[in-house]
Amino acid sequence: MKSRYTIEDLKNIPEDEPVFIIRAKDVTAPAVIQHWAELAAYYGAKEEMVDQAAELSLEVVEWQRAHGMKIPDMG
Repeated sequence: MKSRYTIEDLKNIPEDEPVFIIRAKDVTAPAVIQHWAELAAYYGAKEEMVDQAAELSLEVVEWQRAHGMKIPDMG
């Protein structure tokens, strides 16, 4: 069973804690997610979390093939 964060989960993050969200349509998303997974593994994150991130990067690639991608912007 896949574990995904929802908007509801964001309620557990303190208001003053910075959060960075990257969308699937962002051309950089697969590489950023994969690099995050590698860094997380290096720093000792649980294997399940690392595996989920690596899987997500592949899902993003498939999503981009189906829906397109774009260079990041403020819109």
